[in-house]
Amino acid sequence: MPTWRAWVLVLLIAGTLGPFGLRAIHDFLAVNAPVIGTETLVMEGWANDATVAATIQEFNQGHYKRLYVTGGPIDKGAPLFKYKTYAEVGAATLVAFGFNPALVHAIPAPEMIRDRTYGSAIAFKEGLKAGPVSSFNVISTGPHSRRTWLLYQRACAADCEVGIISVDDLMFDPQRWWASSMGFRSVSDELLAYCYARFFFKAE
Repeated sequence: MPTWRAWVLVLLIAGTLGPFGLRAIHDFLAVNAPVIGTETLVMEGWANDATVAATIQEFNQGHYKRLYVTGGPIDKGAPLFKYKTYAEVGAATLVAFGFNPALVHAIPAPEMIRDRTYGSAIAFKEGLKAGPVSSFNVISTGPHSRRTWLLYQRACAADCEVGIISVDDLMFDPQRWWASSMGFRSVSDELLAYCYARFFFKAE
């Protein structure tokens, strides 16, 4: 969780920008910049059901031929599930929603204490079953999207073009995210996390 100093910084930024600036923060984080015509789609396995449904719709409407799901070990309640990683849970959820199981591939990432999105991106790069790809789109949820895009670019952009598709988080109004605790926490946390990833993160 951010420190109290980080929260103060977020509040100062929010107070300075006003409502129009606040909306711009969400739109900046919930970025959409897909690669047109790519045949590969990637979904983050921790995605909620709305994002899973949007992933299926995107796959069916696009020119995709394969769908990969990424994610590391489940960090809460793992003994209760037969699936041990978010990649496996995400893939199983897609199939439960009616997606063709022959077209979805789970690529689990190893356990990581920090930088888990980057770890998932590296696991995806190293675990492609169909061989290297020239481009792909990652689908993510709301304000997490820009950080996902940045870290997948850092992991994979040397070899292929990376696009991002953001699905709105239905737990809050994206145009008034500061008006709910869920929206404020989500956007402010992701703003700080993106700044860390953009300016301080170094791949090991």
